[in-house]
Amino acid sequence: MTSIERTAYPRFKRQFTTKELTEIYTPTKSEIAFAYNTTKGESNILSLLIILKSFQRLGYFPSIADIPLKIINHIRSHVKIALDIVLGYENNKTMYRHRTAIREYLQVKSFNQTALHLAVSAVNESAQVMDNPADLMNVAIAELIKNRYELPGFNTLNVLKLPSIWGDGTTAAADGTKYELYEENFLSEYHIRYGGYGGIAYHHVSDTYVALFSHFISCGTWEAVYIIEGLLKNLSDIQPHTIHADTQGQSTPVFALSHMLGIKLMPRIRNWKDLNFFRPDNDTVYKHIDSLFKDAIDWEKIQNHWQDILQVVLSIQTGKISSAVLLRKLGNYSRKNRLYQAFQELGRVIRTVFLLQYISDMKLRQQITAATNIVESYNGFSKWFFFGGFGVIANNDPIEQEKIVKYNDLVANAAIFHNVVDLTEVLRDLLKSGYLITREDVAALSPYMTSHIKRFGDYLIDMETVPNLLDDDKLLVLA
Repeated sequence: MTSIERTAYPRFKRQFTTKELTEIYTPTKSEIAFAYNTTKGESNILSLLIILKSFQRLGYFPSIADIPLKIINHIRSHVKIALDIVLGYENNKTMYRHRTAIREYLQVKSFNQTALHLAVSAVNESAQVMDNPADLMNVAIAELIKNRYELPGFNTLNVLKLPSIWGDGTTAAADGTKYELYEENFLSEYHIRYGGYGGIAYHHVSDTYVALFSHFISCGTWEAVYIIEGLLKNLSDIQPHTIHADTQGQSTPVFALSHMLGIKLMPRIRNWKDLNFFRPDNDTVYKHIDSLFKDAIDWEKIQNHWQDILQVVLSIQTGKISSAVLLRKLGNYSRKNRLYQAFQELGRVIRTVFLLQYISDMKLRQQITAATNIVESYNGFSKWFFFGGFGVIANNDPIEQEKIVKYNDLVANAAIFHNVVDLTEVLRDLLKSGYLITREDVAALSPYMTSHIKRFGDYLIDMETVPNLLDDDKLLVLA
């Protein structure tokens, strides 16, 4: 019997035999020809083939960072692409173009009314001999994959017009909120500001209000360590390249690593006057703002360790090490670790440029504040659903604790989706009645509403009634 925590979309195995790699992950001649006809450059060809074979196995597109190195090396060797060819995409547009081409090549269908009917029918039939919800969910997933339907994901919300008015999915914000824990467990720590023992749920929320990823960390952990990891592990179709946070979400090594990974870190700085601005060299003097600058950048230190920095970035991109583990280890030995010092020096360059933009651009500061306000609002919204057990995470297992946080995110995202559908219906009815609604009016709305939701009472599962799909009739067209 499948346990409920193992119920999920198919995953990669931890270990592979040579036979499995050969039979499952070896590209055919026609697939290789498809890759060469679809894209240019060995890096793009390799990336396309890897996500193609991964999609065939899983039924959805995983992040390249989550694809096991054995699969990558097997495909790389088969198509004779050298090890120095970097795997990955320089921009999301190429990745989305490849995904579209793969869907067409494999004749994969989007999730629709027929797919929903197939899944419901499979569950109803299997329910005659099964009674475990996890097993039934896996039956539905298997039926969808067998019939060449792409497994639905968090991108469902993107079908609606309303979220696109709030944002385009290119930016996200990260922030933590405290959850109560029992004192006697390995993760629990006393929180000086909030009081009491607990842990921090560190959320990444997109500019479309959707929660993308969460970690559960100890109260004493510097949040900046996890700010990159949340974006790298995010598997949804919403792929931000800019991340906002509060002062806890930044440090010079984090600025450097974010920049090298193609992520633009733009935090809200509480006391920017306390941070040092760095000159390109000691001879550089600025008019009017020279008093802001202190020491000069040690470019030689960056140059001497440039290859080491690149190797670290490649290791993170290929999944050999997580960004959180790296930043944590570097931070523990900062005084004597030359690699840390090189990251710190590079981070000083990136942060100085950002600080100059931050203090001179009011619109940028307003944008950052608006983004961080969204994630702070999400913290309260998601905790509103966490009402069982007096709001205490009662499990002492760190893995189970993080699962509870993620399950709570799932409930919150479902409520967000429900609210967006309701808001769309109301706005469309108002438009039909002759009301003039502008984009500015809609931009001021938020899906973090709870007054109409009944938290307490009976929870009924209706397997007979099939909900309406999100077709063109649900799209909001503003006047």
